[in-house]
Amino acid sequence: MVYTHCNTDVLAEHQVDLDQDSTQKLMDGYNSLSVFSETPPGLARLLDNPNLILGVFSNGTSSMVSNSVLRSKDLSPNAGIFHDIVPVDANRKFKPAPETYWYLCLPNTVGQGNIANEPSMAN
Repeated sequence: MVYTHCNTDVLAEHQVDLDQDSTQKLMDGYNSLSVFSETPPGLARLLDNPNLILGVFSNGTSSMVSNSVLRSKDLSPNAGIFHDIVPVDANRKFKPAPETYWYLCLPNTVGQGNIANEPSMAN
């Protein structure tokens, strides 16, 4: 929902008027983005290391990222491998700002449920 409002604001700022159906198609497109070709083999390699806790680190909100991962034809089959979503939106600093990466390095940021009350996607 937040992302939809952001898109609506951007469209208004650029004086682009879309009807509700077109806006929904835009959001559906965002939620079904494909991954880079190196992503599936990279995830497979990461899964081979039992000492890693995998999370999604994003400028988006937990809800946005969850929707994208669960709807992506490339990621949805493996959605359960991600233990956490770590959004940076609450800090009002976004990648590539250094503060976002420092936040990711804080103890208990990944793997401890410290994800803005969003439940883990891992089974």
